[in-house]
Amino acid sequence: MLYDDEHFDLEIKLKRYTHLEVLLEALDRDKKHMDHLKMAHVYQYQLDHITNLILKEMADLRRYFRQSQGEIIQTVQLAGGTHGGVCISGVSAQYEVSQ
Repeated sequence: MLYDDEHFDLEIKLKRYTHLEVLLEALDRDKKHMDHLKMAHVYQYQLDHITNLILKEMADLRRYFRQSQGEIIQTVQLAGGTHGGVCISGVSAQYEVSQ
């Protein structure tokens, strides 16, 4: 199956969105385990800043999906977290996420 440029661009943006979701979860998990560090507030500030950047980019990607008549229906993380898949209005993308 040959993809046109719009479909290829959509698939790349879907992968980016999913990677950002995984990163956001990892940052959230890291923030919960920082209380014992000496400079926890500094690290917390940096992680909050990074989280805000990620949320902004995810909002931009969701806006792009809405403009392309798409919506994220389902995000699946398989056991081990190495494979992922996203369904968006009839378009399905599956790929490997390197850790």
